[in-house]
Amino acid sequence: MITKEDWRYINGERLKGREFVFKEYKPINDDNDHDHCSFCWAKLSLTINDALKEGYQTILEPIFWKGKERKRDEWVCSECFKDFQDILGLKIKDSE
Repeated sequence: MITKEDWRYINGERLKGREFVFKEYKPINDDNDHDHCSFCWAKLSLTINDALKEGYQTILEPIFWKGKERKRDEWVCSECFKDFQDILGLKIKDSE
């Protein structure tokens, strides 16, 4: 059973109650070729051989970074999503 003492919990605690869509990985910004699972830091990428190719993505949020509006998302690998879905109330949305 997963508890708050799991080393990954503190990394993903901020995602409590968030909605996710399960999908193939695709970076949302052109200057990014990979992302990491918000819990365990597993790599997600379509161009890096040993990286995960799909996972759970948060609903996109607009942010301002370096003077430009960009989109912000979080990715969670399938294993971490399963492990923390109940304890953090992670939700699955059918589509974006």
